[in-house]
Amino acid sequence: MKKYLQEKIFQIISEAADEQQQECYVIGGFVRDIYLKRPSKDIDVVVVGSGIELAKRVSDKLGKRASLTVFKTFGTAQVKLKELEVEFVGARKESYNRESRNPVVEDGTLEDDQNRRDFTINALALCLNKDRFGELIDPFGGLEGCVASGSLLNWASSWNQIHSMLLYEIKNVSRLYPKNESPMN
Repeated sequence: MKKYLQEKIFQIISEAADEQQQECYVIGGFVRDIYLKRPSKDIDVVVVGSGIELAKRVSDKLGKRASLTVFKTFGTAQVKLKELEVEFVGARKESYNRESRNPVVEDGTLEDDQNRRDFTINALALCLNKDRFGELIDPFGGLEGCVASGSLLNWASSWNQIHSMLLYEIKNVSRLYPKNESPMN
């Protein structure tokens, strides 16, 4: 997997995360697109700790050629470098209350963050820390499941999430599968 992480940005993120002693991973769409053999300029990085602090450190290392935007309300930050966009977020755990469709969000582990993701393939993560650089973490068999069955849905533990996940899957099936190549054939 290291061959897909050769762009300089990944080495900079790795170095910054190790300096701050934070676990960090590329997760979701960028990893999915590696397996679908598609280019991607959107990179999501999940950090066990503060994603905002890591984004600031990465931005400082990149200097004036990068721009940093912090979304404090959402606990995220984005670093833009030319056409590349890197979104940083702290790992989080979500739970739901019967009276609300909005999640209760708290700091979490990588596993917590993967558990809240709506598709098994979107839970794929590649470690960016030096000692495990490029290691694939696929806790749900998302890669194997996607290839074997064509189904990307990781059914949620909460029924409150299912309706929005179904809409999300319907929206993305057309993007993930070219015309006339239904995953159900």
